[in-house]
Amino acid sequence: MSKPDFQFYSRPEYFKALIKHAQQAGNGDSITIMSMNFDPLVELIGRLMHELCEAASRGATVRLIVDAMDFILDSKSKPGPLFYGRQLTTASSGTFGKRFAFLENLQAAGGHYWIINKPVRPLQNPVAGRSHIKLALINDRVYLGGCNLDTEKRIDLMVSWHDKTTAAWLYELTEEIVAAGNARQALQGKDQTLRVNDTMTIYIDSGVKKQSLIYSQALQFIDQANESVTVTCQYFPGGPTAQHLIAAQKRNAQVTIYFNGPKAHEQPLGHYLYNMRERLRVPASFFARQLPVTSDKLHSKLIITEHGAMIGSHNYVDVGVKLGTAEIALQVNDRMFAQAAEAKLLELLPKSVQF
Repeated sequence: MSKPDFQFYSRPEYFKALIKHAQQAGNGDSITIMSMNFDPLVELIGRLMHELCEAASRGATVRLIVDAMDFILDSKSKPGPLFYGRQLTTASSGTFGKRFAFLENLQAAGGHYWIINKPVRPLQNPVAGRSHIKLALINDRVYLGGCNLDTEKRIDLMVSWHDKTTAAWLYELTEEIVAAGNARQALQGKDQTLRVNDTMTIYIDSGVKKQSLIYSQALQFIDQANESVTVTCQYFPGGPTAQHLIAAQKRNAQVTIYFNGPKAHEQPLGHYLYNMRERLRVPASFFARQLPVTSDKLHSKLIITEHGAMIGSHNYVDVGVKLGTAEIALQVNDRMFAQAAEAKLLELLPKSVQF
């Protein structure tokens, strides 16, 4: 079996690749995109939606699956229609109606959309029970990683490769999710594994609270490292993850952690307090590569060791696990894959944290 034709993409590169696929798609082609966040008011996402409509009008099968998150809260955490249990329409106030109009336009052009994981009751915790899965299927080409359909100003990664069997498996998974309207219900609360070949495995978290196959595999992956471990995370990966990284360092593995500082987040005080606590528990070197406030926000979800790499939607910390979040991750036990992932990451990170 030939090696997969892996390609890595930054967030803008991923959006532009999807746009190009849509521009070339016609009758007989299939496009499926799944994301948690959805903001077509961002220029590149608006262009993508236009091209998806054009592709659908030419006869391509176009399927867009978005989590309810951006119809529950807006970017400033203002509650939307679904938070209150109200009907979502193009006349809904603020950005909610504008975003919904893009979905309706896709439907009118012959495409299909689904808003999944809607709250089952008004005033429900808006961050619990979300689908955090990000993927795209362009015929038999698979895209997987951390990129949402929203702002391009994030340090983020997607990986793609051509694989008919994997694309078919993931397509069937999306069919089950949209039929149920909820990732956890579609998977019946059971996390999933697809062993692609001897070196590649895809893991799916169904979204059950305090249950995560991906997180368990990520900690095992760290535990297998004896030479080096590189982790990227939106915030400092404390708690159990940090303890496993400490154990790796005690095995003389070089531990490198890239993460955003507290000021990069909407509620910086909580992150300041969290980081202060973790500084008392971990080696000082773990905080050496906090990104500067001038940097774009880090959103990439990577673990790289001498054995290979994991990439996907999971942050490899236990926060989302406690809430119950559907996730996806790819693990590839191959040094060349790991080197390619690291090279792309370093291309995007600010030079000030690379030493």
